[in-house]
Amino acid sequence: SPQPVGCGRSSRRARARRIPRSRCEVEVEPPDWLPRLEAELRRVGSFQLQGHRDLLREDIQIKRDASGETSSVTRWDVESEAMIRDWLARELPQHSFLGEESGNDRRDPAHYWLCDPIDGTSNFTKGIPFWGSSLGYWRDGVPQGGAIYFPALDQMFTAWRGGGAW
Repeated sequence: SPQPVGCGRSSRRARARRIPRSRCEVEVEPPDWLPRLEAELRRVGSFQLQGHRDLLREDIQIKRDASGETSSVTRWDVESEAMIRDWLARELPQHSFLGEESGNDRRDPAHYWLCDPIDGTSNFTKGIPFWGSSLGYWRDGVPQGGAIYFPALDQMFTAWRGGGAW
């Protein structure tokens, strides 16, 4: 029989990480909300694409994180994250959310979404088309799936634990 992803022969690793075997079950079918999530990432991508086309040098800010590292941020980063956060709050109101720009919105710690609203902001600011919204879902501390949409290329990539990537 097929082994659950992340468990099976690696159950010692799962035990070392204190992941109960029951949490290592394979998700064969993606959740029913995945097509709606993809549609939302496309909607956010359309907003980002307009910003990418209209971007001016003064739209680019430099932020410093707690460790002193610097990175670029634009209003499209901040507003895109708010759009994704709002969508998740409507669709999955019990789920927690951690965004690169706005931080942690803790609800149910068993369900966590991690978001980089523009993964590749540096490319976004330089006119390079390899950037997009990246969103990952963790359940009970175990990665379950994710999606990234590259609006400038109109390419969506999704993956789901045990269900593959497409």
